[in-house]
Amino acid sequence: MAARRGARGQARTGTRHGDAGLIPFWAHQLAELLLGLVVMTEGVRRGGDQALVLAALGVVVVVVALVTRGPVAAWPRLSRAAHRRLDALVAVVAAASPLALGVHGATSVVAVELLAVVLVWLVVRTSWTEPVPRPARAGRADGRTDATAASEATGAAARRTGYVVGRARAVGPYRLGRVVGRARRRPDA
Repeated sequence: MAARRGARGQARTGTRHGDAGLIPFWAHQLAELLLGLVVMTEGVRRGGDQALVLAALGVVVVVVALVTRGPVAAWPRLSRAAHRRLDALVAVVAAASPLALGVHGATSVVAVELLAVVLVWLVVRTSWTEPVPRPARAGRADGRTDATAASEATGAAARRTGYVVGRARAVGPYRLGRVVGRARRRPDA
């Protein structure tokens, strides 16, 4: 697909129509967190020799989701392309685990095979486009942007006005009460 031009004339690779039907990356990360927790829970529930295999698969899925640059990342270090490769690798290991790693029992086998199938589906159906960084704004000679300078000038005026308004708010009811009391006590003329 040819790159379209955005509002500012920059080339955009991921367009609304080009990504139609694809899962956003944040949903991919959330799905992986949930899958990893389910597999770890199954490992803890089953116990025995296969608990370590299931827990390790779950931890790898959760850690990969948390370290990949994206909206749900806790420690954004890994690129989305590397994340996609690791997802494929974990899917292969999970699919082979009943034969190669000794995972047995119906629920454990279903959990790891489901993990493999869902990971492959996520790899195929996810929008892997990285967000385009916004260009930096032009700054002033002193290193501040125009918005920062205007904000500081407005802040100084707001502080002065805020003092006057705050003082009137604190003392105003007291003074108003005195004026009303004097008017009540004054004889009608």
